[in-house]
Amino acid sequence: MSNPTVRWKFWWCWVLATIIGLFIGFLLGFFSSLLGINSPLSGISGFWGGALGGLCVGIAQKLVLRKKVSAKWILATAFGFSMGCGIGGFILVMTSNAIMSPILGIASGIISLSFAQALVMKWPREKTLNWLIATTIGVIVGAGIGALACILAAVTAEKIFKGGLETLIPILFSATVAGSMVSGLIYGGITGLFLIKLLPKLQTMSVDTESL
Repeated sequence: MSNPTVRWKFWWCWVLATIIGLFIGFLLGFFSSLLGINSPLSGISGFWGGALGGLCVGIAQKLVLRKKVSAKWILATAFGFSMGCGIGGFILVMTSNAIMSPILGIASGIISLSFAQALVMKWPREKTLNWLIATTIGVIVGAGIGALACILAAVTAEKIFKGGLETLIPILFSATVAGSMVSGLIYGGITGLFLIKLLPKLQTMSVDTESL
């Protein structure tokens, strides 16, 4: 199999894994964090919700990376997502600042996620900085466009599922599907392109879609 073929096969597998992991992780993380609303745990519910979401993403990505990275990748991904969601949620609960909380949450998540994953990969400084750039672009662009997709899906679902509170679940589900899939596509696509450059022995990774 030619190197270009291996690289693009890896890229597609990586994107697909990220989409699936983010979708499942967002569903589990979001609805589990709802359990902490209006309780003494509301300020920290984002930490376990983010960790659960990151766990799903980490497992899906590990299936693609396979033996070239240890299981610590899963923990690193869960840690990064937990920091981003947790710190953002904690600031929102403590200050009610809907502007600064997502900004600080995304910033802390990007830093925690990229450096934790780079540490697992044992990358030198140059590759670590490249991965920080990849994660930053992927998360910011993915989150921004994913949020727009989430809003559009919610508005569309609201028009379709007309009614009272019983329509809340299908509306939330529609928004979750659209937002997570678009975010996963963009985040996975961007980071996947960088990974192709950061993994020089990609042709030996034996990537196949049957592992997903």
